[in-house]
Amino acid sequence: MSEPFFEVTSHNPKTKRIRPPLHPSAQAKPQPWRWPLVRIGNRDPIVLAEHVAGERRGVDLGYAVAPFDSELYVPVQAAQSGEVAFAVEGVHGFAVSLDHGALSTHYGHMSKMFVTRCLGKTRRRQHVHAGEVIGYAAKTPLHVRFELWKRTDDHGFVSIDPIPYLNEWRSVPPDNALRSPSLPTEAA
Repeated sequence: MSEPFFEVTSHNPKTKRIRPPLHPSAQAKPQPWRWPLVRIGNRDPIVLAEHVAGERRGVDLGYAVAPFDSELYVPVQAAQSGEVAFAVEGVHGFAVSLDHGALSTHYGHMSKMFVTRCLGKTRRRQHVHAGEVIGYAAKTPLHVRFELWKRTDDHGFVSIDPIPYLNEWRSVPPDNALRSPSLPTEAA
């Protein structure tokens, strides 16, 4: 017999709705937090702009401009293991929110999305591993909108400034496990 996908044990005091806790695989052994964008050649991702609008805070992450940027498909990675809480195509591209337990990350302005939307009434959520590609960054300019939300007992999720967290996280090259086995890899 398999274990249940989720147990209904918690609720959001702000909306008064029952919220299923994360699946055990999403809670087990967290990986180091990472930047959603990877290093491209000799270019590390940087904070392009900070956005504060009402209760929302976010940053645009991207790269120094290069003439070939419009030809690139830059992967956006999950900053940490979690479950897809929200995934939609909007006016400004695709947007994905991942629930990591105490924190939630939101990625916006993506040109492609590789996760499954939350399945309505069944409330089943797709599990995403840290570093797994969830979409492609927007192309003009090459960037992704990144927001960080913290769970509170009084107000549910509250937007927080992501820059102090990004300063502690590492920017990592693409994982070799994600590369196609047919492609040759460089010898060390």
